[in-house]
This record gives sequence, C-alpha cells and structure tokens, in this order.
Amino acid sequence: MKGPVVLSVDFIREITSFKCQFTEEVLCILIASWGRLGLAKYCTEVFGQISFLGLSPTTRLYNAVIDALVKSNSLDLAYFKFQQMPADNCVPDRFTYNILIHGVCKNGIVDEALRLLKQMEGSGYSANVFTYTILIDGFCNAKRVDEAFKVLETMTGKNVLPSEATYRSLVHGVFRCLAPDKAYAMFLKFLGKESLLSKQVYDTILFCLSKNSLSREAAELVRIMGKKGYFPDSSTFSILMACFIKDFDLKDTCNLFNAFIEQGGKPGFNTYLTLIKALFKAEMVEEGAVAAATVQIRNKQASRPPLSLTRKTDLPNFV
Repeated sequence: MKGPVVLSVDFIREITSFKCQFTEEVLCILIASWGRLGLAKYCTEVFGQISFLGLSPTTRLYNAVIDALVKSNSLDLAYFKFQQMPADNCVPDRFTYNILIHGVCKNGIVDEALRLLKQMEGSGYSANVFTYTILIDGFCNAKRVDEAFKVLETMTGKNVLPSEATYRSLVHGVFRCLAPDKAYAMFLKFLGKESLLSKQVYDTILFCLSKNSLSREAAELVRIMGKKGYFPDSSTFSILMACFIKDFDLKDTCNLFNAFIEQGGKPGFNTYLTLIKALFKAEMVEEGAVAAATVQIRNKQASRPPLSLTRKTDLPNFV
C-alpha cells in the first residue's frame, strides 16, 4: 500500500464489520505517521472526530497530535492544541512540554523554551536529560553558544547526567554556528575544566575537526586524549587519517599511525590503502612497501605484528 493510511468512512466500516476497533495505541501510531508526512491539517481533523472511533481525548493522544504538528512545522496549531487540553480534562505532562520545547528550539526561539521550562517545573515536572539536550540544541541554533555550555552546568547542579546525545548536540551545534577554529578553542577550554568525559565526546570533536580539515588541531587533540588514557576508535581514526594525509606532514602522520597501532588500535583496510597510496605518491617507497607487506600479513593471520612506517624510535604515544 502506497501513501498514508486514510480513515475513510468505508475503511472504518470495514474495520468494524470484522468486530475490530481502533485503540488509542493504533491511533497514536497513525497520527505519528501523518506527522512525518507533514499532514498537519489531517491530524487535527481526525483528532476532532475521535468520538466516532469510540475514543475520548487523553493526554497521550494530545501528545501524539502535538508531536505530529511540531514535526509538520505547524507550531501555531501545536500551541492551539496545547491550550485546548484543560477543556478536555487532560493535563500536560513532561512529554507534552518536551515536545513543545523541541518545537520552539528547532526554530531558534529559546526564550520561549525557557518560559515553557519554568511552566513545566511549576506544574511539578522536573527537566530530564532530553529536556536539557533539546535546550543545548536550541541555544546553538540561536547562536548563543555560551548559554549552551551553561546548560551542562545546570545539569550538574540538578544531578542530571548528560548522555552521549547531549554531548553530540553540543559539539555539532557549536561547530555548526561558529568558525571551526573558534569552536575548537571553546572546546579546549571546556576539556580543561572537565576531568572525566566519555570517549564519544572526543571522537565527535575529532570528527568535526577532520571534516573541517583542521589537521593540526586534530593531532593536538589526539595527544591531549592520550594523556587522559583515550584513543580514537577505528572509524574515527579512519576519518582522521584521511584528513592528516591531505593536510598534515606525512612523516608525522606515520608517527600517529604507529602510535595508534601500538596502543591496540586496528586500522581498517581502506585506511591502510589510503596511507600506502600517499606514501608511494610522496616517494616514501620503503615506508609504503612496509605498509603493503603488513596488509598482506594481516590478511593471512588473525593477529599481526606492530607496524613501523618510520625509522624514528621516539614515536608519539597516546598515554
């Protein structure tokens, strides 16, 4: 079946003829699908006639409709439904407020999000990690980066632990609204204050640095990570190597490659291949041959010996 499910009179009669009925859960699923397709008006029309389906308004159904309207970029209609809830004896809950906060933050209207947050707390619902993550994204959309970082301080004060999604929103948001070098400078200050951060934070910053061709900054962060006992995962390192090979000194790139392997890292085949091509192109034939031989050994054996691409003994370390 192509296109959205439409609740026509004939379709409803067919359902009821089999002695079946629409449940709240089924209607919520249908409303969500209409929201993803941008059918805001249809969502409100169906919701206004749910009595014909044998259903009554509930907070859960209101949340489904408000969420669908937000996803359909119909924020005014979402607010209208929100204001209708008391008339149907439905009380907004944390989900209701988070949906609306997401809607206004998506449009960069963070002050309204803060007003909704106060209203939510006044109703007895405390903000959770999803609320704060949405606020961080909203502050970044509004280019109010300093306030985005302050949300993390608020979370600490409220004993709410940031999730990986929280940090990803912060990192991508800051790099989205600031020049890459300024974004990196801000994160250096932030990393200096925070003693314990998940590896995902470092990997996400490295990803953004690599995508913006900031190879020297990425190499600096790799060394900072090493002092704290972290080193990139294979997928992040693959992106890093592509950046280093294009914009960084090739001998220093080899040193970083060696250090990654010595710390137990396992570069992918494409990472080897990219490095081998770059080495031969730069006429570093001996190093290229060693790398090529290592790939062959790796294909034959489950465990491979450490690879050395340079004659230097004082290789940079990650620890």
